[in-house]
Amino acid sequence: MSPGRRFVGVLGAWALFFFASPGNCGRDGSLTLAILAIGLFGFVLSHPLPEGAGRKRALWLEYLAHVIGSVWVWIWLAHVHWLSLVYVGPAYALYFFVQGPVLRRLRRTLPFALALALCFTFFEALRSWLPTPFGLGWLRLGHHAHHHLWLSGSARVWGIEGLSWVVALAGGACAGLALRRKLVVSELALGLGGLAAAALLSLTTSAPKTRAGPRVLLIQPGFRQERFGLDERVGNITKLLRLTHEALETLRSRGEPPVDLVCWGESMLYHSIAAESFYEALDAGRALPGWWDARLTREWGENSERTLRRAILDQLYGQPGRVPALFDSGTWFLGGCERYFSDESGFGHSVALALFDPGGERASLAAKRFLCPGSETLFGLENIVFFRSFFRAQGGYVPDLTRAEETTVFQIETRTGESYRFSATLCFDNAFPDPYLAAGRQGPLDFHLVASNEAWFEDSFEMDQMVAFSRVIALATGRAFVRATTSGVSLVLRADGREIGRIGGSGPDREVSGWKVFEVGVPLERDEYPPYATLAWVLRGASVGIPLALFLFLMRRP
Repeated sequence: MSPGRRFVGVLGAWALFFFASPGNCGRDGSLTLAILAIGLFGFVLSHPLPEGAGRKRALWLEYLAHVIGSVWVWIWLAHVHWLSLVYVGPAYALYFFVQGPVLRRLRRTLPFALALALCFTFFEALRSWLPTPFGLGWLRLGHHAHHHLWLSGSARVWGIEGLSWVVALAGGACAGLALRRKLVVSELALGLGGLAAAALLSLTTSAPKTRAGPRVLLIQPGFRQERFGLDERVGNITKLLRLTHEALETLRSRGEPPVDLVCWGESMLYHSIAAESFYEALDAGRALPGWWDARLTREWGENSERTLRRAILDQLYGQPGRVPALFDSGTWFLGGCERYFSDESGFGHSVALALFDPGGERASLAAKRFLCPGSETLFGLENIVFFRSFFRAQGGYVPDLTRAEETTVFQIETRTGESYRFSATLCFDNAFPDPYLAAGRQGPLDFHLVASNEAWFEDSFEMDQMVAFSRVIALATGRAFVRATTSGVSLVLRADGREIGRIGGSGPDREVSGWKVFEVGVPLERDEYPPYATLAWVLRGASVGIPLALFLFLMRRP
């Protein structure tokens, strides 16, 4: 295959990947296009490189095609800042570029469908397993099957790893048949066998049985937000309060039961909360990072919390004799904020989620576990003056947030005395199963919740990808999934992956304001989980270990 044809072929595979993504070919994406994409990808890369002077040119053109394709499928990042693509494009492309020589070596010994599946899922698992900046665990091949519950139901047993295997085998079978230009039973059997195995696992397993749980009210203000700028905070808070008031008054007029939990999205409290450790470090004389605002004093922190109470909490919970309560007695409230703290490594701040009890007091605080490259973290480069100054000049702020090491589990108690526990996660956490598996290991768990501010991405397909992540996590962990966002998509998924409903319904579901109340189903047996909850680490190890061992073994053979 000539260098030019290889370049066009790789770009064609990336084009299919782009249109296969949820949000581009309909809300849920196209499994068929994803299979064709991986098939074309394998077909092109399986051809040997030309000899002589054309070899280097073919390699550079192939890598360039991967970079262009990577930028294309990550293009929604440009809504935050184009600088993110400068890193993500070449880094993401590298995971695909190195698959060429591995695939060509594996196909000498194995059926092509198996060779491609081993190769692709190995590098996919690797980039999802390694921490950023080395890994980029965003959209995986198996997520394209999320809406086909007859396939994705198998995630209860083998998670996203197994779903990616099924799609890769199907694509590899298509490529294998195209390469041979005849019907090859082994290739066809592998492709159809993967799909049949997924269908069988979906049919023979089921989500844990559920019962009616808490009534959760989601508020989606629908306004745009430029990067981290919090312009018009007074107007935005006013809109959030007005929407919450409208929702609660409408529910009362209908005679519906009061809600147990009201959810605002990520960053929607518009205030910072400082931990006691932050004040203790200040009192001890510890110096703030040089690029931080010198006004971050104890007085600033205490004033921020007083303003939060006066501007929001007092409006929701009321003040005796002065401000009537908007909430019914017994209602919990959740919203996003920024948390400042100090530990042995120094000062830090993170995106956080605050839970307030029916008395209006802060009951718990959760922090984000995974940070967006370039827009939330520079991986330590913020300590170098050049990078710090460059990013401040380009974006108006320094991306130096700190990630949490553990998933926080929130607990609420309803008016009837029932207690519910749910994982509290934020935005980018939703792309990984780890936070939700970790929450299940902490004890009984009733459902998952993610608060997200995706207003930066306007009406892009990023939001539909997030829904795909949520559905696979719900299936794999056997728990309902609640998404509370700023501008979309806010919805609730059942433990079996079926959607209960979303704000906007069948109409526009992003960049729109609205509210909706959901009765979240919770498991009858709180300690019942699908097999994947136990097998996850084994499957992850096998996804990386088996292909690596096989490749090293084959490399030693003549």
